Formats: sequence, C-alpha cells, structure tokens
Amino acid sequence: MYKMLSSDIDGTILNSQGKLIKENIEAVKRLIDKGIIVSLCTGRNISRAVPIAKKLGIKAPIVCIDGILLYDTQLKRPVNDMVMDFNTAVNIIEIGKKYGVFTEVSNGFGYYKHIPNKEFIKYDFNNHHTPTGYIKSYLGGVRYLNSYEMLKGVPGNIYQVTIGCDKSVACHIADEIRSLAIEGVDVRDSLWPNYVFVNKSGADKSRGIDILCRMYDINPENVVAIGDDMNDIGMFKFCGMGVAMKNAAENIQKAADYVTDTNDNGGFAKACEQFFGI
Repeated sequence: MYKMLSSDIDGTILNSQGKLIKENIEAVKRLIDKGIIVSLCTGRNISRAVPIAKKLGIKAPIVCIDGILLYDTQLKRPVNDMVMDFNTAVNIIEIGKKYGVFTEVSNGFGYYKHIPNKEFIKYDFNNHHTPTGYIKSYLGGVRYLNSYEMLKGVPGNIYQVTIGCDKSVACHIADEIRSLAIEGVDVRDSLWPNYVFVNKSGADKSRGIDILCRMYDINPENVVAIGDDMNDIGMFKFCGMGVAMKNAAENIQKAADYVTDTNDNGGFAKACEQFFGI
C-alpha cells in the first residue's frame, strides 16, 4: 500500500505551459483527504516552489534544489540543508570568472546571476528576457548582478553554484573543478547539456525523500515518485514506484517502473488514480 507521493513540478505536475490543471489540483486534494502524505520534490528554489505547494494545499515539507534542502512550509524556514563551504563557493565563482561564462549562485530563496555578455543570455533558463519574463523571474527570486565579485556577497547561505556555457567548455570546466579534489563537493555535469552544477556532496532528490520517510515513519517501498527529467532518476530508484511522464525523454522512461500519460493529458492525475485508488 502506498502512503506517500513525491512529485516533481516542471514537466510533471505542471503542464507544458507551466500551469496547474484542474485534474491535478483535485487529485492532490483527494490524496490529502485520504491521508496520503504529498510532497513536492523539485530542482526549483524555495521562492519558486512554495507558491505551487500553496495552490495545491500541501502542508508537508517540500524538497528543493534537488534534495539540497527541505523547506518546512509551516515553520517557514529551510530544514536539513546542505550548505556549501563559503571558500569553496568563491573558488567556483572564480573559475566562472576565469572562463568569462554565465555564473549563478543560489541561497535557497533566490538565484543570483551574472551574465557577462549577450552571448550568455541563452543560458539563463529562468527568464525569457521579455518584460513579463523579467517580472516573473523577479517574483521567483531572480536577481541580476553586475560582476562575479558581487556573486560572492549574496545574502545568507550558498547552496549551489551553477555555470552555463558551450558544452565543450562546460566539460572542460567540470574537469578542472574535479582536478582540484575539493573535499565534500559534487560536480554534476550530466543533468543538462551546457551546465555544471556544483554543490555539497550528496545532493539528490532521494536524499530529501529519505528524510521525509524517516520523518513520517514510512518505508521507501511505500512511496510513489513522479517525474520527467534526469534529476528524477535517483528518486525513481529509491522509491517503491517510480513513475515517468510520457513527455519525458526515452532514457528517463526506461529508468522508471511505470510510464503515465503526458503532463498535458493529465498524466499526473492518472498516476495518482492508478496507484492510490482515488
């Protein structure tokens, strides 16, 4: 019997327009009414994940930045977080500066970005750089800084440094960071082409789900995880049932136990009905 649902946000519970459809909202309500623990497990930061949780009526802690931190929506603060060593973060920012590439720092709530020139705007994946795009990005915690030095002074903890550039350069940068043999750091360059994500070792959505399972005394075998991207494979393997969206790439679908319909055809709600009998 499944007792908990952990769902990705983008490409999963949201449709291709980034909207919550009625079927998914109603499915989550029925799950909660049935006593099922429902949590979001996302690569998003807190500012971009909390509004979705509120619209869905989710009270359980949400897993943000690929398991790097959990945010307690009731206490309104991060819990069980993995803070990067400040000097390590500075070293990664310096490498971004050395290559003159798009560099972003996350403090959990906001994304602080330095775009050195127009060539690198295309790596800014949270903004279409239209007037509406800038407004939405600002509300999602995005801030643009004028220098690499300013990235070192973001408020609060640093959880992740992201570098975006041409794939060949990104691979070279990832290798250079690894060559430094910095203790306790993961260099993730296989999630998305053209990006290198650097954070404290152990970041994975399964980490967040493991914490939730211990919090609610639920066996991982009794958890259904739904997602559509590379960063969801870890939770597919960890949970009793891994469900991929039909809009996911073929390799993501192959990594799952079950493939539901697309995010535009109510695939999330259909999976909830399939495995929770709602």
